[in-house]
Amino acid sequence: MYDSIPDPLDPHLRAKVDEIVKYLFSAPPKAIIPLINAMFHLDLDPENVTLRFIQNEFIEEFRIKMPDLVMSVSHTERGEQIIHIEVQTRNSSEIHIRMFTYGYHIANSRPEEKNGQLILRFPKQVVVFIEENSAIPDSIGLTLILPDESEAKYCIPTFKLWEFTPEEFIHEELYILLPLSIFRFRKKLESLKSSGNLTLQEIESVGDIMIQRMSFLISEVNALYIDGKIDEKTRDIIFSATKEISSYINAKYLQRKPIQKKVTRMIKSVMEEVKKEGFKEGEKKGIQEGIEKGRMEGMIQIAKKLLARGMDLDTVSEMTELPKDLLLKIQY
Repeated sequence: MYDSIPDPLDPHLRAKVDEIVKYLFSAPPKAIIPLINAMFHLDLDPENVTLRFIQNEFIEEFRIKMPDLVMSVSHTERGEQIIHIEVQTRNSSEIHIRMFTYGYHIANSRPEEKNGQLILRFPKQVVVFIEENSAIPDSIGLTLILPDESEAKYCIPTFKLWEFTPEEFIHEELYILLPLSIFRFRKKLESLKSSGNLTLQEIESVGDIMIQRMSFLISEVNALYIDGKIDEKTRDIIFSATKEISSYINAKYLQRKPIQKKVTRMIKSVMEEVKKEGFKEGEKKGIQEGIEKGRMEGMIQIAKKLLARGMDLDTVSEMTELPKDLLLKIQY
């Protein structure tokens, strides 16, 4: 058995998530606009929108505070909107206060005036939660009691990544969020390690599951590139973020050198395949079907090993994304 380790939800993890999210949002607007549309229920056309990131920071308690992502979204017909996206690894009792504070400072940095009256226009905001937590509501907020005793509701929607499968990310064109789906392994690994129930064999099996998931992700992203749905820069950003997240999880929990080598080889193999010319539509479909079949067979074999070692059905289903009825069939 492995000893439990300190809670990794510390500033180092936060910094890593912030770094990766900002990198993902350096993708071209064509990849970002569908995500903004999904988060804020808009219908912006990427061809008619200009994106500009705004550096916004303020001092609080003698420390510099900075929102995760603040963007100016300018539409040729609808004008400009300011959007603020905050990414959370876990729930926090202070997130609603922090979002209001950020919103105020963003508004205060861009004051307006109308008929001699100062106007503070708060940005559109959303909180993106990476790791599953049933306690996270669909929206967070607070009630403001104004000087005249009237009330104002300050409400911010939440966007829960775990509610989307990788296939749904692709269908909804939320391509740049695909690498963040790998973080789902962190919480489960932390739970298993903290309980002392993670053996070397199980670590190797979990590593195999990660490899299967990343293999699917990389092949799907490359298919999007081949089909012209994303450009080369977006593809390479997703690949780099995938490698970075897998490196973090591997170093923090698995300490298995072959894992990162496999990821590097997978991406290199994809890049070499792209250089080949003359891909026919039938060939592309056949390759994708072969990859998907291989992934499913690989997951089933890994699930059999985990079940044989006594890992509970719910955990195996969550880790492999295989349905419980299938696991019951292969368990015996």
